[in-house]
Amino acid sequence: MEADEYFKKGDHLLRTNHPKNALQYLNKAIEKDPDQPNYYHSRAICLHEMKHYEQSLVDHNKAISMDQTNPTYYYERSITYQFIGKQQLVLEDLNKAIRIDQKNANYWYYRGLFKYRTRKYLESKEDFEQAQKLKPTNYLYYYMLGMSLYQLSIFQQALPFFKKSWELNSRDPKILNQIAFCYFKLNQFREAVPLFDSLSKRKISQKKETNTNITQTEKKNENENENSNDKEKKRKKKPQYDFNSLHMKGVCLYHLKQYNECKDIFSVCIEHRRSYDDLFMFGMTLFSMKKYEIALTFFQNAQFVETQNSSNNFGNNNIKIKKNENENENENENEKTKEKENLKVNKPSNQNKLEVLFNQMGFCYFYLQLFKKAITNFQKAQKIQPKKIKYFYIIGQCYKKIGDFEKAKESFQNVLNLNPSHKNATISLFEIENLLKSKNKPQNQDSKGKLLVKITTKPTNNETTKTQSQINNNTTKNSSNQRNNNKNARKKTKGSKGGRGRGRGRGKGSNRGKGKGKGRKKGKKKKKY
Repeated sequence: MEADEYFKKGDHLLRTNHPKNALQYLNKAIEKDPDQPNYYHSRAICLHEMKHYEQSLVDHNKAISMDQTNPTYYYERSITYQFIGKQQLVLEDLNKAIRIDQKNANYWYYRGLFKYRTRKYLESKEDFEQAQKLKPTNYLYYYMLGMSLYQLSIFQQALPFFKKSWELNSRDPKILNQIAFCYFKLNQFREAVPLFDSLSKRKISQKKETNTNITQTEKKNENENENSNDKEKKRKKKPQYDFNSLHMKGVCLYHLKQYNECKDIFSVCIEHRRSYDDLFMFGMTLFSMKKYEIALTFFQNAQFVETQNSSNNFGNNNIKIKKNENENENENENEKTKEKENLKVNKPSNQNKLEVLFNQMGFCYFYLQLFKKAITNFQKAQKIQPKKIKYFYIIGQCYKKIGDFEKAKESFQNVLNLNPSHKNATISLFEIENLLKSKNKPQNQDSKGKLLVKITTKPTNNETTKTQSQINNNTTKNSSNQRNNNKNARKKTKGSKGGRGRGRGRGKGSNRGKGKGKGRKKGKKKKKY
């Protein structure tokens, strides 16, 4: 056999996922004709699939040294560099491939993927746009372009690209999921609810289809083994959902203030899986329905679940797994760096969850008027985020409710140190200062500072009789004085009416009386001269 025949057989086996058998034929082809770069290139791919990355790099370098104008060689070598962890060399090879062939959409696409994984979303967006222009029928290019815009939080522009990819491929549920999340981020909850609903029911149809492909022999064995008790259990089984999308449906309904439907959805999720998110959102629905005592129990259960998960993750990260001797030291270093990055990412997420929990538990205790317990929970949240103003303000309000005005004053002063234009803090601090002044004043002074005399001893019988007689004399004097004052007022009043009997009244006002009989008549107005 000639070298070309060995190469064709090896290439065929490689494409049918038989790299070990393909390697034998490719070795024979290279022995007979060692000057062909294609043979080295295909053998490098075989070694890559067998996870012998250093040997595959040797063959890639040999092929490129023979032919430096073939862009596929650079592209395939960039993939091996990516598995080893040499990211700078990955970019260099992809740039060389694009310089040689700028009309190949795959090169633009994979360079965009590399930049997307390194969180360079603006640069990845440009590469995906070039790939989409060169090949507008591929749904992945639209999808990844939308993902880069989604990561940049440009949700309005990301939506049409997700919709276009869904038109090209309506079987991939990831695309529909991203459309629903875009509506969620844009606060268009009514549009997101039916999408999450369809995603939650998608797995049911898949499982039903798989169950229909059972053979007849398996059906006979199942019918023989099934008893009446088993049938009853199967009838009682509940349908299975995609609980992540079902959870998001409940969150959308929560924002739409449809709390009764939210309770039903989160209760189904809690029955099948006991996750932090489901327990927390069930507590939030009860909190918004002003059922604070029941909400507290769900928040406490969520705290317990979160602490368990964090402890398990911390333990798993410390486990050392034994590896084969053939694996490289570079892989170990890359895995260590990935573990460190995962720890850095996981720690703040857990802390943020606990902060939100302590905040909500504090408000539950606040509305239940258990202010001391509310203070402890707000202080726990404050340890996680010590620079948040709202915790100082809420703790000050709690101290004010208890009556500890000095600590309340300190907390409100801390608010004003962080934000001197905080109106509520200035008003509450002014009120507390007035309360402290009223407390610090001596008891024998009035609000104006006048002295007040208080009787400390009980009066005797003689003193009580004296005081009662003095009070009676004062009342008689006051009554006589009032009568005299009323008489003088009648004389001095302006516009008094005419006198009784014959004669003319001497009223100086507007009404001047003319009484000629025993009755009293209204006087005429005095003319002004």
